[in-house]
Amino acid sequence: MAGTSQKAAFDCCGPSSQLAVFIGEYKGNGAQGVRAGLTEAFAHARAAAIELFIQGVPWEQIIVPVFSADGCSIQFGAVYHGAPKDGVLCMATSSVLDLTSEYGAMWATAYFKKLEAHVQATQSLVHLAHACQQWDAPPTGTIRIHKSLYLKEGGIASRALGNEADSLMHTMHVFEHLHASNAAPVICFPIGMYHGLRRAVDGKNSFFLAFPNLEEEGYSIYPPVDEEGVKLFISQLRLAVEKVHEAGIVHGDLYVTNILWNGNSVKIIDWDTAFFAEEGVPNALREQWEQNPKWQQYERSEVIEDLDNFLVDTYEYAWNHGQWFSSAQSPSEMKQSFRASQLQLATQKGLIPQDE
Repeated sequence: MAGTSQKAAFDCCGPSSQLAVFIGEYKGNGAQGVRAGLTEAFAHARAAAIELFIQGVPWEQIIVPVFSADGCSIQFGAVYHGAPKDGVLCMATSSVLDLTSEYGAMWATAYFKKLEAHVQATQSLVHLAHACQQWDAPPTGTIRIHKSLYLKEGGIASRALGNEADSLMHTMHVFEHLHASNAAPVICFPIGMYHGLRRAVDGKNSFFLAFPNLEEEGYSIYPPVDEEGVKLFISQLRLAVEKVHEAGIVHGDLYVTNILWNGNSVKIIDWDTAFFAEEGVPNALREQWEQNPKWQQYERSEVIEDLDNFLVDTYEYAWNHGQWFSSAQSPSEMKQSFRASQLQLATQKGLIPQDE
């Protein structure tokens, strides 16, 4: 039996703008269907939590209740917004309740009364956030994105599997795998998805993956310049890449603008090109990388992780040969300097001819 969804929403800033404040899924197949419905409700509620945050509700006050029911049983849960760097979290708040029993019906009634009160409280929080006018009023029909968020349109920039929808699902599967691994602390994970934004340039609707804005947490693409700091940076970077590889994942497109540093630790961003090592390099990416020195390194060693290791090797080469990025004042200058070091390292290793 196909499921249906219910979203309780209210107008937040005019009749064309609504916010979901709880999510309900209706399923068949007894307890198994109810549990599956709760998972689907969590997916919708994550997007609702991000919308509430964007509308100005403080993250510590964001809770989106969910439930999944099949007519005879029901299960409740909630999505809540952790600190921006921690993302949106999900939890079941009840077991599967049997609505044909007095006990189950009593608890379900209590949950619904609590849910009703919560919906009213959330409406008040959103209206209060708008009344406080925390930011300058944006133009009519637009919203101002909170500075602690970074929105990536379409969720991905590179299509690892050729088609956008499949590539996005592939990337989210990689994120799910990394989140359960020891590499999790060095990954910048998405904290939700925002639907329904219109692009200012052409008015078309789009969707965005929301990430924490790491610049607000002191991260930067610029590495340290002192000897002690550089050695710490390179060792932390190599350890981070090793943890990713231990999780069975290859980033594939590590570059200076994908590595962020806060003085103590690294964060790796832009996972559009990541793939599972055991599955090999997707054909769409193979075509993009064939002329790149990292690909020549991989073909020589037949170690797929060398697609990432070449970046760390380049950092070490740049430092050891007096080519560090101390004078870089912009991302473009960082890229230019790093590219020069890459080519010199590739030439030294015999990956490209001497006269190139």
